[in-house]
Amino acid sequence: MSADPATVPVAVRRHHESDRPHLLRFLEMAMLETYPDLRALPRSELRERVEAEFAHYFALPDKEIWVAEAQGGQVAGCLWAMASYHPVTGRRDLFIVNVAVAPEFRGLGLARRLFGLAVDAASAAHIPYVRLFVNPANQAAYRLYEELGFAAQTHEMRLEVPGPASDPRK
Repeated sequence: MSADPATVPVAVRRHHESDRPHLLRFLEMAMLETYPDLRALPRSELRERVEAEFAHYFALPDKEIWVAEAQGGQVAGCLWAMASYHPVTGRRDLFIVNVAVAPEFRGLGLARRLFGLAVDAASAAHIPYVRLFVNPANQAAYRLYEELGFAAQTHEMRLEVPGPASDPRK
């Protein structure tokens, strides 16, 4: 979208039940950007995985979901977070389950607005950290997170084993 961010009216609100299709779309988008291997899955299997992730996180009571909605009701993006504890350090944090902005709305500052809400929510709940996963190959997201003050804590690494074990569906 080439419009000046100030001229594109976008409201940020809490999610509604009717947002489910949009939340699924954004979750799939984020999953594919974070884990590109998922692109090799048949469409039906990818959809099952997205649905399973959605069902798992949506059932949790401590979730916060904000939706960015453009004028006319077009859902432009979302940020989905939950109070959590880091699985290794045990430190309390606000875990970003998903943040995504539709391609036509990128570059307008929506992700920054959404992250601002998440940081405000963490602060209000006396949660000292906000945590997320990002694929370092997703340079646009990585740069944004660094600009927002995130610092890499760890990098997941893997070695692909040649042969049948390298099938992404396994």
